[in-house]
Amino acid sequence: MFLNHLKAAYRILFRYKFFSFINVLGLATGLAACLLILQYVQYEKSYESHIPHADRIARLTMDSFIGDEVVTQDAETYRTIGPLLKEELPEVVDYVRMNSVDTR
Repeated sequence: MFLNHLKAAYRILFRYKFFSFINVLGLATGLAACLLILQYVQYEKSYESHIPHADRIARLTMDSFIGDEVVTQDAETYRTIGPLLKEELPEVVDYVRMNSVDTR
């Protein structure tokens, strides 16, 4: 039965070459897009997975609001927020400050 299906697919493939080309091209494009998306998701999920206790690391961000609308979102916070959080929250074990250096 499977052989009959293969024969029919082969005949249709060569009888309707243009539509077969469109179908195969669409299938190849869809599979390529799917594989690229899966690879990207795998990369994003593996970010910092080599760091021990990565699930215990948090990054602070600062959002600026005007009314109920978010104006800016930035990964910069005030300089005193690290010591203050360590002092006030027992969950905070330690903190680190990062500073970017312009190497132009």
